[in-house]
Amino acid sequence: MNDHGRARRGDSGVLRGSAEALSKAVDLLALRPHFRAELALKLARRAFEGEVVIATLDRLEELGYLDDLAAARGFAEGKALRAGWGPRRLRAELARRGVADDTVATVVAGAFADGEGAAVRSAAERWTARGGSGRDRLARYLDRRGFSKAAIVEILSEFAGESGSQHEEF
Repeated sequence: MNDHGRARRGDSGVLRGSAEALSKAVDLLALRPHFRAELALKLARRAFEGEVVIATLDRLEELGYLDDLAAARGFAEGKALRAGWGPRRLRAELARRGVADDTVATVVAGAFADGEGAAVRSAAERWTARGGSGRDRLARYLDRRGFSKAAIVEILSEFAGESGSQHEEF
Protein backbone atom coordinates (compact mmCIF):
# COMPACT_ATOMS: atom_id res chain seq x y z
CA MET A 1 0.00 0.00 0.00
CA ASN A 2 1.15 3.51 -0.62
CA ASP A 3 1.07 6.33 1.91
CA HIS A 4 -2.62 6.98 1.21
CA GLY A 5 -3.81 3.43 1.92
CA ARG A 6 -4.24 2.65 -1.76
CA ALA A 7 -3.17 -0.61 -3.28
CA ARG A 8 -0.55 -0.70 -5.99
CA ARG A 9 0.32 -3.53 -8.31
CA GLY A 10 3.64 -5.09 -7.54
CA ASP A 11 6.06 -6.54 -10.07
CA SER A 12 4.07 -9.78 -10.13
CA GLY A 13 0.82 -7.93 -10.95
CA VAL A 14 -0.71 -8.86 -7.61
CA LEU A 15 -2.42 -6.04 -5.80
CA ARG A 16 -0.45 -4.93 -2.80
CA GLY A 17 -2.62 -4.60 0.24
CA SER A 18 -4.44 -7.85 -0.44
CA ALA A 19 -2.77 -9.63 2.46
CA GLU A 20 -3.60 -6.74 4.78
CA ALA A 21 -7.21 -6.68 3.60
CA LEU A 22 -7.54 -10.43 4.02
CA SER A 23 -6.05 -10.24 7.50
CA LYS A 24 -8.41 -7.43 8.52
CA ALA A 25 -11.42 -9.26 7.06
CA VAL A 26 -10.55 -12.45 8.94
CA ASP A 27 -10.19 -10.43 12.14
CA LEU A 28 -13.67 -8.97 11.60
CA LEU A 29 -15.16 -12.38 10.82
CA ALA A 30 -13.61 -13.78 13.99
CA LEU A 31 -15.75 -11.35 15.99
CA ARG A 32 -19.04 -12.36 14.34
CA PRO A 33 -20.39 -13.47 10.96
CA HIS A 34 -20.69 -10.64 8.47
CA PHE A 35 -22.64 -10.25 5.27
CA ARG A 36 -20.65 -9.57 2.11
CA ALA A 37 -21.97 -6.01 1.84
CA GLU A 38 -21.14 -5.25 5.48
CA LEU A 39 -17.60 -6.55 5.13
CA ALA A 40 -17.09 -4.66 1.86
CA LEU A 41 -18.16 -1.42 3.55
CA LYS A 42 -15.86 -1.99 6.53
CA LEU A 43 -12.87 -2.71 4.31
CA ALA A 44 -13.61 0.31 2.11
CA ARG A 45 -13.76 2.50 5.21
CA ARG A 46 -10.26 1.30 6.02
CA ALA A 47 -9.09 2.72 2.67
CA PHE A 48 -8.70 -0.54 0.77
CA GLU A 49 -9.39 -0.04 -2.92
CA GLY A 50 -12.35 -1.62 -4.63
CA GLU A 51 -10.28 -4.20 -6.51
CA VAL A 52 -8.64 -5.36 -3.29
CA VAL A 53 -11.97 -5.52 -1.46
CA ILE A 54 -13.63 -7.57 -4.20
CA ALA A 55 -10.67 -9.95 -4.48
CA THR A 56 -10.60 -10.36 -0.69
CA LEU A 57 -14.32 -11.08 -0.46
CA ASP A 58 -14.16 -13.52 -3.36
CA ARG A 59 -11.29 -15.36 -1.69
CA LEU A 60 -13.14 -15.53 1.63
CA GLU A 61 -16.16 -17.02 -0.16
CA GLU A 62 -13.91 -19.59 -1.88
CA LEU A 63 -12.50 -20.56 1.51
CA GLY A 64 -15.98 -20.84 3.01
CA TYR A 65 -15.49 -18.02 5.53
CA LEU A 66 -18.01 -15.69 3.93
CA ASP A 67 -21.49 -17.05 3.22
CA ASP A 68 -24.45 -14.67 3.13
CA LEU A 69 -27.02 -17.47 3.27
CA ALA A 70 -25.48 -19.06 6.36
CA ALA A 71 -25.01 -15.65 8.02
CA ALA A 72 -28.63 -14.69 7.26
CA ARG A 73 -29.92 -17.97 8.69
CA GLY A 74 -27.86 -17.44 11.82
CA PHE A 75 -29.05 -13.86 12.07
CA ALA A 76 -32.68 -14.95 11.69
CA GLU A 77 -32.34 -17.59 14.36
CA GLY A 78 -30.19 -15.67 16.79
CA LYS A 79 -31.47 -12.15 16.47
CA ALA A 80 -34.87 -12.12 14.89
CA LEU A 81 -36.67 -15.19 16.18
CA ARG A 82 -35.35 -15.01 19.73
CA ALA A 83 -35.92 -11.25 19.81
CA GLY A 84 -39.54 -11.72 18.76
CA TRP A 85 -39.40 -10.28 15.26
CA GLY A 86 -41.94 -11.03 12.59
CA PRO A 87 -41.22 -11.69 8.93
CA ARG A 88 -41.68 -8.06 7.84
CA ARG A 89 -39.06 -6.77 10.26
CA LEU A 90 -36.67 -9.63 9.51
CA ARG A 91 -36.99 -8.93 5.78
CA ALA A 92 -36.33 -5.22 6.30
CA GLU A 93 -33.31 -5.76 8.53
CA LEU A 94 -31.65 -8.26 6.19
CA ALA A 95 -32.23 -5.94 3.23
CA ARG A 96 -30.80 -3.00 5.19
CA ARG A 97 -27.66 -5.06 5.77
CA GLY A 98 -27.23 -5.60 2.04
CA VAL A 99 -28.38 -9.20 1.75
CA ALA A 100 -29.56 -10.17 -1.74
CA ASP A 101 -33.33 -10.36 -2.27
CA ASP A 102 -33.31 -14.08 -3.13
CA THR A 103 -31.34 -14.88 0.03
CA VAL A 104 -33.73 -12.78 2.12
CA ALA A 105 -36.73 -14.58 0.62
CA THR A 106 -35.18 -18.00 1.29
CA VAL A 107 -34.28 -17.20 4.89
CA VAL A 108 -37.60 -15.58 5.79
CA ALA A 109 -39.54 -18.46 4.21
CA GLY A 110 -37.44 -20.94 6.18
CA ALA A 111 -37.72 -19.05 9.44
CA PHE A 112 -41.50 -18.88 9.18
CA ALA A 113 -42.12 -22.17 7.37
CA ASP A 114 -44.76 -23.10 9.96
CA GLY A 115 -46.30 -19.63 9.88
CA GLU A 116 -46.08 -16.76 12.33
CA GLY A 117 -48.15 -18.39 15.08
CA ALA A 118 -45.41 -19.58 17.41
CA ALA A 119 -43.29 -16.45 16.98
CA VAL A 120 -46.16 -13.99 17.50
CA ARG A 121 -47.37 -15.97 20.52
CA SER A 122 -43.89 -15.92 22.04
CA ALA A 123 -43.54 -12.18 21.44
CA ALA A 124 -46.96 -11.49 22.97
CA GLU A 125 -46.22 -13.66 26.00
CA ARG A 126 -42.89 -11.93 26.60
CA TRP A 127 -44.56 -8.54 26.29
CA THR A 128 -47.21 -9.38 28.86
CA ALA A 129 -44.65 -11.04 31.17
CA ARG A 130 -42.71 -7.77 31.20
CA GLY A 131 -45.83 -5.97 32.42
CA GLY A 132 -47.33 -4.92 29.11
CA SER A 133 -51.07 -4.48 29.17
CA GLY A 134 -53.86 -3.40 26.90
CA ARG A 135 -54.89 -5.05 23.67
CA ASP A 136 -54.36 -1.97 21.52
CA ARG A 137 -50.87 -1.48 22.92
CA LEU A 138 -50.07 -5.16 22.34
CA ALA A 139 -51.32 -4.87 18.75
CA ARG A 140 -49.11 -1.84 18.11
CA TYR A 141 -46.14 -3.59 19.71
CA LEU A 142 -46.56 -6.68 17.53
CA ASP A 143 -47.01 -4.51 14.44
CA ARG A 144 -43.72 -2.73 15.18
CA ARG A 145 -42.08 -6.15 15.60
CA GLY A 146 -43.05 -6.92 12.00
CA PHE A 147 -45.91 -9.38 12.33
CA SER A 148 -48.75 -9.48 9.81
CA LYS A 149 -52.17 -8.05 10.66
CA ALA A 150 -53.66 -11.56 10.36
CA ALA A 151 -51.21 -13.00 12.91
CA ILE A 152 -51.86 -10.10 15.28
CA VAL A 153 -55.64 -10.47 15.05
CA GLU A 154 -55.31 -14.20 15.66
CA ILE A 155 -53.18 -13.79 18.77
CA LEU A 156 -55.44 -11.03 20.10
CA SER A 157 -58.41 -13.38 19.67
CA GLU A 158 -56.53 -16.10 21.52
CA PHE A 159 -55.62 -13.73 24.36
CA ALA A 160 -59.22 -12.45 24.47
CA GLY A 161 -60.44 -16.04 24.83
CA GLU A 162 -58.13 -16.51 27.80
CA SER A 163 -59.31 -13.34 29.51
CA GLY A 164 -62.97 -13.75 28.54
CA SER A 165 -63.20 -10.36 26.80
CA GLN A 166 -64.15 -9.64 23.21
CA HIS A 167 -61.40 -8.68 20.78
CA GLU A 168 -61.34 -5.30 19.11
CA GLU A 169 -60.09 -4.61 15.61
CA PHE A 170 -57.15 -2.22 15.34
